[in-house]
Amino acid sequence: MKQIRQSSFYFFFLVLSIFFSHPLAGLAQLTPVGSNLTVQSAASTTAGEPRVAVAENGITAVVWEQGTANEDVFLRLYHKSAAPLTASMQVNTTIASDQREPDIAVQTRQALFAVVWESMNQANASSGLDIVLRIYDSTGAAVTSEIPVNDIASGNQKNPRVEIDQNSGTILVVWQSDLTGIYGIYARRFSLQGVSMGEDQLIAQMNEDCVHPELAIGPSGKSVIAWEQGSRNRRTVSFKRFHADGSAMDTTPQSVGNPCLPYGHDVEMLGSDQIVFAMALDGAIHCSLISDTGKELLNQAVPNAGGKSPKLAALGRNHFVLTWTGQNHTIQSTVYSIESSTFSDAVSVSSISPWNELSAIACNRDRGKIGVVWEASHASEGLGAIHAQLYTGNVPLPLFQTNVMEITPRTGDLARMGNQVEKGITQAFSDMDLASKSISLIVNDNQSAVTKSAELAQTAITDSSYLAILGAVASKNTMAIAQENQNAADPLVQFTFSSSQQLDTMPRLVKVAPLDDYQVDVMASVLAYNGLSKIFLLVENSTYGLGFERLKNKTGIQVVEELVFQSGALDASQVIARMASAIAAGAQVGVMAGYDTDARTLLQALATQTDASLRNFSWIFSDAITTDSVLQGLPFDRTLFYHPVIMGLTPSITNQLQTSIQFKAAYQAANNGEIPEWPAYYAYDTVAAFNAMLNASASQTRADLWATVSGLRFEGVTGAKWLDDKGSLQSAIYDVNYVILGKFHIIGEDRVKQPDSAGGGAAKSATRSTPLTVNDSLIYDNFVYELAGDNPLISHAAGGPDGNGNWVAQSRDMELGWVLVAYYEDAHRKLTTDGKAFGFKDGNHYTLQFVLSRENLSSPQPNGAILEIEVSSHSQLSDGEGQSGYISQVLENTIISFSDWATPGPLLVQIPFLYESQAPDWYPPEYANDLLNWELRLLNSAHQKLTLSSVTILAGDHTSIGDFILY
Repeated sequence: MKQIRQSSFYFFFLVLSIFFSHPLAGLAQLTPVGSNLTVQSAASTTAGEPRVAVAENGITAVVWEQGTANEDVFLRLYHKSAAPLTASMQVNTTIASDQREPDIAVQTRQALFAVVWESMNQANASSGLDIVLRIYDSTGAAVTSEIPVNDIASGNQKNPRVEIDQNSGTILVVWQSDLTGIYGIYARRFSLQGVSMGEDQLIAQMNEDCVHPELAIGPSGKSVIAWEQGSRNRRTVSFKRFHADGSAMDTTPQSVGNPCLPYGHDVEMLGSDQIVFAMALDGAIHCSLISDTGKELLNQAVPNAGGKSPKLAALGRNHFVLTWTGQNHTIQSTVYSIESSTFSDAVSVSSISPWNELSAIACNRDRGKIGVVWEASHASEGLGAIHAQLYTGNVPLPLFQTNVMEITPRTGDLARMGNQVEKGITQAFSDMDLASKSISLIVNDNQSAVTKSAELAQTAITDSSYLAILGAVASKNTMAIAQENQNAADPLVQFTFSSSQQLDTMPRLVKVAPLDDYQVDVMASVLAYNGLSKIFLLVENSTYGLGFERLKNKTGIQVVEELVFQSGALDASQVIARMASAIAAGAQVGVMAGYDTDARTLLQALATQTDASLRNFSWIFSDAITTDSVLQGLPFDRTLFYHPVIMGLTPSITNQLQTSIQFKAAYQAANNGEIPEWPAYYAYDTVAAFNAMLNASASQTRADLWATVSGLRFEGVTGAKWLDDKGSLQSAIYDVNYVILGKFHIIGEDRVKQPDSAGGGAAKSATRSTPLTVNDSLIYDNFVYELAGDNPLISHAAGGPDGNGNWVAQSRDMELGWVLVAYYEDAHRKLTTDGKAFGFKDGNHYTLQFVLSRENLSSPQPNGAILEIEVSSHSQLSDGEGQSGYISQVLENTIISFSDWATPGPLLVQIPFLYESQAPDWYPPEYANDLLNWELRLLNSAHQKLTLSSVTILAGDHTSIGDFILY
C-alpha cells in the first residue's frame, strides 16, 4: 500500500450513464444524484488502491484494500440506480499477512466479476507474494474459492491486472515477477469458472526491470499488455500485442516512445483494435494512439491536463475517456473523439474532498456506463471511512439515430411464420438493449409479396440512416431484397434465416440459419441412416424447392420419380398418380420441399386413399413444411388404418440447450403461452449476429459492420455460430423430427459441414501420396491442449454448465434418436498448456481424450449403446484471392456401450487417430488450413445424464492406447 495517506482516506466512485453516437462532442456538466453514500464505515483502518468494473446491466463493482497491521481485499456492488446491492465484503479467505493491490474485471453480459490480488505467504510462511483469483456473480455471491494464479514458486509476484475476453469468456491475468532477480512480465489464462487454461506465460524479460503491467482486451478478442521499463525516476512504456487466440503479434516488445513516471501509464483498446496509451511525465499527461497495424495516429500532450496517474476506458467504438489526478488534487476527466481528433474540455469529477489520489476508471463501452473510483483524504473525517457519490453525465444528443428495417410478412400466406419472426426479433432487441446503442427497429409488412419486399428494401438502401435489414421470411422475399441490395453503391448488411444457395453470391448477406444446401446434405444423411436409397421427389417450382434436386447427385440416392409443382396450386390427384408410378418403380420414401399449405392439401388427400401403399407412404419434409399445422385433421387415432412414417427437418432449436429452454420460457411468458417454432429462434439469432458484429465494428456504418463478419463466432439461443467471410455458416445443425401421436417431436440433431458448393469453388477431395509442407510457426508434435467441458471454445447443443467447469446434458425421454451434446469446430484455437501455437499435420498421430461421467435416469439400466464420438478432419482451402472452401472426412467413429461402461460414474475415453488432410497433392500448401472437428452424441435409449468434464488433444504416437479405458 502506498504510504502517502494523510489522516483519513475515502473512496468515491462515479457512475455516468452516457448515451452516445458518433461523433461524441464530450462530457457535459456532471449532476450529482442524491447525497454522499457510505461505502464502508470501518473507522479504524486505512483503505486504498480502488478498482472498478461495470456490467452490461449497470451493476458496478468496487474493490479495494483495507487494513492496519495486515491488509485485506474488499468488494461492494451497486445497482445502476446507485442503490447498494451489497455491504462491503471481504474477498480473501487467507488472512495471514497482507492481501493487497486488487484489480477487477467483468464478463459484461453475465455480470461475472473476476477479482485478483497479491497475497503475502499464500503458499506457506515464507513463500513471498503470489497472485490469487476469485470470481463473483451479480449478487455478490462467490462463484469460486481462492484460486492460485501463478505456478512460479520462487520470488515475488506483484501488481496483478485482469481483463476478460467478452467473446470467449477467457480471463487473462498479468503480473510482474522477480523470478530471475530482475522483474519480468507474466500472464495466465483461466475459464469463467476459474479453470486454468495453461501454464504461466512469459511475456517480457529484459536486462532491466519490467514493472506495473497494464492490460486491455478489445471487442475482437485481441489484447495488449503494456508495462513500465527502466530506472525508477524515468521509465519508458513497452508493450506486446496478441491475437484473439493468444498467439503473439509482436515477437519482441515494442516501445511507445514516450517516458513516464512510476505508476504513470495505462492502456486501452478501442472498437477497431486501435490501442491508446496514456503516460504521466513532468507534470503533464500524454496520449498516444496507434492503429491495429501499428501506425501512429496520435501522440500529444492532453490540453490543460497537468497531473499524474492517468487511467483510460473505451467509450463506444471511437471514443475513450481519460481520468487523472490534477495538480490541485482533484480527479479530472476528458473524452477523446477519433472522428474529430479532439479532446473535450476537462471537467472535475471530484468535488467533496480537497485531496484525491490514484483514480481508476471502468466503462461498459456498449452501454456507456462509466465507473470512476479514487482515494481521497479529509482531516475532519474519521480514519478509514469510505464514501461514494453518484453522478449523471449528460452529453449532446446523438447527431443521428441508426435504423434497422425489419421486413416481415404480417399479412398474406406467410403471416404465420412472419408473426413468429417478428416476436423473436422484438424479444432480442429488448434483451440486448439495442435502443441504448441508438439503434431503432422499424417494422414493415411485406404482405408476403416479392414486389413489396423489393420496394421496402429500396427505401432502406437509399436512406443513409439505415444500417441493416432483418427478417424477410421465405427465399423468394430474401432474394428480392438481396437483388435490390446488389445494385446499391453502399449495400446494407442483410441478415436472413431463410435463404437459397443462390444468395451466397449476394453482397453483405449474413445467413444466420443454414442455406438450403445444408438441408439437402442433412436430408441425404437421414436417408442413408435409415437405409433409404430410392425416393419420390416432390418439389415446389422455386429456388427453394428446386434446390433439393441436388439429391440427384448424392451417392447412394436414386430419384425414381420427380414432380415439380407450382406454389399454392398443388394438384393432389396428379401427385398421387405419380406416386403410384414411383412406388411401382421401388420408391421407399417421398421427399417434399415446399410450404405447409401444399403439404396439408396432399396429406389430406392421401389419408382418404383406399390403397394402403399410397395412404401409408413414408415422407420426409423440408423445414417450411415441418409444422404441426400440416398434420391437423389426419386420422392418427386410427392406427391400423393410418400409420405413415412422417419425418421432417428444421434448423435446430437445440431444445435441450439451457439458453434455448430459457428463450422458450421468456417467449411464452411474453406471448400468452404461445410456443415458439424454429423461425422465432433464428429470428432472435439474426439479432444476436447483428449485435455481435456491432460490438466488434469500428463504427456504425454499413462497410465497417460488414468488415467484422469474417471468422465471427457468436452465441445465440440456438448455440454457437461461426461465420466465414461470405457470411455463411461454417457448419449447421438441423433437428430431425418424427411424427408421434399426430405431432412432430424432435428425436435428434444432425450436424453437417459447409457444403463444397458453399465454399466458392473449393477443390474436391483427392487421394494423397505426399505430405503437405506445414507452417513453421506452429508445432505439430508433442503438445497437450486441454479444454474444460464448459469452455466456450467447445460448442454445445444440449445441456448447460454446472458451475464447476463441467457441462451436463441428458437424453430425451424417448427410445428413438439421440442428443448432440457438444462439438468442436476448431473455431478459435488457443495455446497449448505450455503457451505454444499448434496445428494438425497430415500423417501425424494424435489422441483425443474425454473425461466423462454418467448417471442412470431410469431403472433398471438399459442395454445397448450409450454414446457415439465422431472425429473428422476439416480442411479449409483457399485460392489466395479471397475464395475458400471446406472438405471434410471422418477419421474415427467410436461407440461406447453399457458393456464397455457397466458402472455409472467416471470414464476416461481415449481415441487415437491418424490425421489426414483433405487437400489434394497439387494444392498449394500455403493456402491450406487443416482443422480438427469432433462430435459427442448421447443416445436417447440409454436414458442417461452425461457430464463432460474435459477434452484434451495430445500430439504424438498413441497407437498403443485402447479406444477407451476406465479410471
